[in-house]
Amino acid sequence: MFPGFSFHSVTFVFTVIVTVMYLLTLAVYQLYGNTEAELWQRGSWHCTLYDFQAKFSFAIAKQGQLWRLITPIFLHNNTVHLFWNVISLFMIGFTVEKMMPSKLKFSLFIVLGGSAANLLSAVAGRYHISVGSSGVVFTMLGALVLWFTLNFKAMGGF
Repeated sequence: MFPGFSFHSVTFVFTVIVTVMYLLTLAVYQLYGNTEAELWQRGSWHCTLYDFQAKFSFAIAKQGQLWRLITPIFLHNNTVHLFWNVISLFMIGFTVEKMMPSKLKFSLFIVLGGSAANLLSAVAGRYHISVGSSGVVFTMLGALVLWFTLNFKAMGGF
């Protein structure tokens, strides 16, 4: 189900980091957030995500908080969101990682791919908060499709 699985891979370490960050975010919200608050009130879940440096286009464009293009790839909105991102990363990530020449280049690939997706999202949606590593998943999926396209004939295709 997860080809190339390894506890020593960047993919596995990345999924551990995003899981720990979700649990940390959830713990901070449970300790300090107001579970009865409306979305626009201080102490809501979205405010907690904002405090954890979620992508918010206004903060990026008008306040120069460029790190908000990177930090959202480590945050998730809920357990279902985290679960599907981790499963997708496991299904694709180990394979793509084996195609990369080094763990450092694969790590940069993850960060740059996720950041590019967040930049595109920031341009498309100006005043919303977003989080997740879906951009990383789609970057890996794109790399996998490109690799198969370039190597189709060598694998015995038409």
